[in-house]
Amino acid sequence: MKSYRLTNLITGYESTVKVNGEAQLADKIQRFIKYNSITESDVRIDQIGWGYPKRYVFNGEKFASQTLVYRYQDLLYLKATGAITNLRVNPQYDLIEAFCYNGYEFRKLFYQADFEYYDTVKQRLIIEDYRGHSKNRLSDKAKTQLFIHMYKDKADIRFIHRDLYNPIKKRPTILTIEESNDRKDRLQNKTENL
Repeated sequence: MKSYRLTNLITGYESTVKVNGEAQLADKIQRFIKYNSITESDVRIDQIGWGYPKRYVFNGEKFASQTLVYRYQDLLYLKATGAITNLRVNPQYDLIEAFCYNGYEFRKLFYQADFEYYDTVKQRLIIEDYRGHSKNRLSDKAKTQLFIHMYKDKADIRFIHRDLYNPIKKRPTILTIEESNDRKDRLQNKTENL
């Protein structure tokens, strides 16, 4: 089994795939091209060594799943439109500070969410955490409960399952003021010429 890194040369988006042969690699490349709406010339293929973690990289940020990349792209779009501000990726929230007890040192306990931003429409801080599977371990449940208890009054906390998230498919083009004025002038010239 070999690992390859597929890179979208237009956006810089990366995906790591593991394949057993050339036919399977060709199939993965075609899927990558289809999902990213690009051509074969826009894909760079690099073979990588063993032990490379499956990560998705977009704008220099690393994500654990493609769903998080899509959500990050949607949040960047919302930030550009002014609907949200102060976007943070993988923010950490302190739950318990580090301490010593009977000679034992305990590390600080923190909760790491996926996104934090300020919603300008609701005038409220939003914390989003995406779940790919149910976290049944007691430590995860306790940490999540402690996090909700400590931050429920400070922000809206959203836990979203990755299969239920639907990214924004069609985004309108965002124009600068100059581009908008140029477009307006061209439309006026066309109507005057008629």
